[in-house]
Amino acid sequence: MSDSQDIVKLTKAFTSELAHLNAVRTWTRDACRDHLPEIDDILINYFQIAAVEVFTNIVKHGLDADPNHNVTFEITVTTEDIEIVISDDGRSFDPNTLEDPDLSEGREDGMGIYIIKQVMDSVVYHSKDSTRSKNRLHLVKKLD
Repeated sequence: MSDSQDIVKLTKAFTSELAHLNAVRTWTRDACRDHLPEIDDILINYFQIAAVEVFTNIVKHGLDADPNHNVTFEITVTTEDIEIVISDDGRSFDPNTLEDPDLSEGREDGMGIYIIKQVMDSVVYHSKDSTRSKNRLHLVKKLD
């Protein structure tokens, strides 16, 4: 993220249940709109898509929809960009290791990570290890 000054930093944890998808979508939208009222609806949609896709993948594949775990979202809004950091304690998976799909195949699933990489300016993943108890995915979108 840039060195610009934070306008706001918000954090919210959701239990690992797909029933929270709408809450993730709404919280992400409201966080963007409430703190950057001039933000373009297209950018808000990008953040909602990214948040929902990441949450879905973590819940389904990293945590097996176990409600005893949380997925935490931290949104930092600055004058130059918006950063979303999503953390969880599930199985590690670096989305940057996944090859882009062949778009000529007409796939109906498995497109979420590809879409996230297309709409975000930066996608950085840190898996949990001996120094880090959580997996952390950093998504950044410039506001220019």
